[in-house]
Amino acid sequence: MSVLNQASDGLYTVLIVLVRAIVRFGPRSREELILACGGAVDAVDTSQLTQTLNRWTELGLLSQEEGLVNIAEPYRSGLGKTADSAEARLPRTVRTVAMLPQNNERFWEREKSRSADLSRAVAWMLAQDVYKLNGNVKNLAVLEEAQIVDSSKQTIGRNDTRWNGLKAWMIYLGFARDGMQWVVDPTDALRDALPDIFASSRELAGPAFVERAAAVLPVLDGGAYRTQVEASLRDSAWPRPRAGLLSSSLSRAIQRLDREGAITLAKGSDPEGVVTLTGSNMRTWREVSHVAMAPTGKTH
Repeated sequence: MSVLNQASDGLYTVLIVLVRAIVRFGPRSREELILACGGAVDAVDTSQLTQTLNRWTELGLLSQEEGLVNIAEPYRSGLGKTADSAEARLPRTVRTVAMLPQNNERFWEREKSRSADLSRAVAWMLAQDVYKLNGNVKNLAVLEEAQIVDSSKQTIGRNDTRWNGLKAWMIYLGFARDGMQWVVDPTDALRDALPDIFASSRELAGPAFVERAAAVLPVLDGGAYRTQVEASLRDSAWPRPRAGLLSSSLSRAIQRLDREGAITLAKGSDPEGVVTLTGSNMRTWREVSHVAMAPTGKTH
């Protein structure tokens, strides 16, 4: 099974339907849950409901206890008590579950790799010069093939279905946005992660902010999954940034959050260390020594 395989269990819309039904109607047997999701209607493909149910039970978002399907704890309480609140909070929960270490242990394997295909592919996309990316699937496949040293470690290869699945999942999980074309931008994901990044702190040194962001979202700069992907790339095809330079994807997100007021950026006269935001071709934007939560606590 593969999270990115839209033909089987790779549709987040199906997961939304399952979660809404569980929150609205409470724990149900598999058969009752599928019926609650429209399983008796001829137009509904019950195989996708079943496969998605199996997949996200395996990943740990859903649980089966005493024959009843439910949202697993600790995620149940975090989704809220209504179907609408659960749907609104689901992207953050899905990001957390998909990036758990136990769901990415077989990081480069094709079979039984759980959600590693999603983590690999997102990490690779975020490592690119996002201002040069062309959303065309064929162009992305060619670029990946040129960069990956070991062909057995290609994140997706030339599978159009999985590239389209990646686009859908990245937009849903806040690592990209839709528009005239597919725009790689982790702003929404980073915004959601701010409470976990800052925890009890109101301000962090720039390097500490990046380090904590990578711990929460390991596909970002310096994260466990990002590091594994970058280690597999050819220097001749992927310019490796020097220490302290942030990727264009993370720089874009930090800059947008600063402009919208969710965070404030500063460069002190005696910094503990700085990180540098970059644009296309690693053109430097600004140095940042400290990142602070907005005084109002605004995160949207």
